[in-house]
Amino acid sequence: MMSAIALGYPSPIITNWGRDPFEASKWRGGPNLAKITGILRYLDAALDEEAHPDDKLHEDDIVIISDGFDVWFQLPPEVLLRRFHEINARANARLREQWSQEDPMPMEQTIVFSAQKRCWPGIPDGYDLHCEELPESPLPADLYGDATDIIIETSNPYQPNFHNVRPRFINGGTYMGPAGDLRRAFRRGFDQLDSKAESGIKLSSEQGVSGQVFGEQEVWRTWRRTQSLEQGSATTLMERDFEYHIGLDYTQELSLATCHSEDHGDIVALGNQSAVDEYSSKAGLVPARVQGVPEDIVHVRNPLEGYAPETQWGDMPLYTDFYTQAVPAMVHHNAWQHGLKERRFTWWDRMWFFPYLRDMVASRLKPAPLEPLVTINTEEGDIVYWAPPSDAFRRKPRLMVGKTAQPLEEASFDVLCAVPGKTEASDPKWWDEVFRDEKGPI
Repeated sequence: MMSAIALGYPSPIITNWGRDPFEASKWRGGPNLAKITGILRYLDAALDEEAHPDDKLHEDDIVIISDGFDVWFQLPPEVLLRRFHEINARANARLREQWSQEDPMPMEQTIVFSAQKRCWPGIPDGYDLHCEELPESPLPADLYGDATDIIIETSNPYQPNFHNVRPRFINGGTYMGPAGDLRRAFRRGFDQLDSKAESGIKLSSEQGVSGQVFGEQEVWRTWRRTQSLEQGSATTLMERDFEYHIGLDYTQELSLATCHSEDHGDIVALGNQSAVDEYSSKAGLVPARVQGVPEDIVHVRNPLEGYAPETQWGDMPLYTDFYTQAVPAMVHHNAWQHGLKERRFTWWDRMWFFPYLRDMVASRLKPAPLEPLVTINTEEGDIVYWAPPSDAFRRKPRLMVGKTAQPLEEASFDVLCAVPGKTEASDPKWWDEVFRDEKGPI
């Protein structure tokens, strides 16, 4: 949340605040399933005709959905949005190459889900993600040498090693796409979730729900490429039920899930090639594949202009995967084995924005006239992205707790960031962890 605010993203909207985390699963497990219901509840409310104009969404407005506990933003919104369009353009080009029928292609990608190396959860958990029928990764077939895509068995049969597998399976850490298309996809997921929960199946993973929607789409797409169908009610019905415009962030340019890539990335200043070489060598790569700052970052306006104007992107430590060369807009700290969840705390002060975080956040919280986030040039014309109108005068995170006929309520950091169970004056405070500068709250 703090990283998104500091980098100039629209004010975060928090769903499910104060709600029972088990209301979706209908048993005392599977709290993550509330992501499905919470996201759908927000999209339904914000797209409603009666939604307040300050917070109303239109069908083609782009929405970014990310986990709240382990995702950091490290690149500004203009990089994220440009990459989003480029990923969809490449994916749609691949779809056109695979389409040989004379009738119009009924497939299009507008939504991007984050990707990971393991297909999980599986059928024993109540899901069928159609793992073997999903598209191959567009990353190089020799990305990890001769062992690419080989799963290595370990002494623990329940925890094989997926490090050499190219990301081609869904990860639920980030979803991004047009509000209308996302609502339709999450509606499908909710219907499946609700049906299973009502029948007594104890589901536990929101990633499995979204993954099954994606898997069914890919099975349908494969079948549809071999079938020439007359346009009619049956064809329309099938496209309605299975084509959801979903694709994956195979290159992990938007969001990189660190699970199963624990040793492949680190935080490094990309202008320091000797440091890059050293980190790459530790990861098993000589010579280094990463050579400097990616082109789509190096020319972006320096976000430290008002704080350290002499600093350039090459000086700013960025999380980088030394194998894929991905420098993601978001880092998803879902690596958990060997205590690596602690990186959420131990790596926080290594991020480039950390020394300036208090001042950057304070500046972003001040009401100010809106400016375009970015202008994207497309074949259909220029697209200008803006934050919602309410961002001009309500800059704190907002809570989605009901209908949106009234403006969404701003939330205090003292409420959002309070340490559970720590209410004594001597207990640690949120600002001591976030800013670590002994200057108190913001």
